[in-house]
Amino acid sequence: MKHRIVFQDQTARKYVAFTSIGITLIVAGVLLLFTSLEEYVAYLGIGIGIALFFYININSFRSTHFISYNRKGITLQLLGRKTNGFSFNQLQKVSLEEKGLLIKLKGGEVITLSRKRYLEQSLQQLFTILKTKTSSHE
Repeated sequence: MKHRIVFQDQTARKYVAFTSIGITLIVAGVLLLFTSLEEYVAYLGIGIGIALFFYININSFRSTHFISYNRKGITLQLLGRKTNGFSFNQLQKVSLEEKGLLIKLKGGEVITLSRKRYLEQSLQQLFTILKTKTSSHE
């Protein structure tokens, strides 16, 4: 059975908005905890902030094949529970070959994603992301 890879762009508006709102609610909740007589308001703000963080990161816990990326780097949670992370300027070579996607990093580490294990569209999407992000960091 071929697996689908779930992608999360951490620079997307939804992710940035939920992160900003979550941080704001947690900070406001902590400040209210020390200044307000109504503790439940502070706990409510902190709780909603934590819930927002949980909501935007739920895919990384639900999916066994998950990739998140931002402007500077990428994290691959693939091949069971093995996680690889690297910045785009560490990327030396990316090629989509007959056997799969080959990712070669500076320092000699090679990551190979097999066509037998992953859907073609998932490999193609990852290849496109790596190519565009690498070209913007050169």
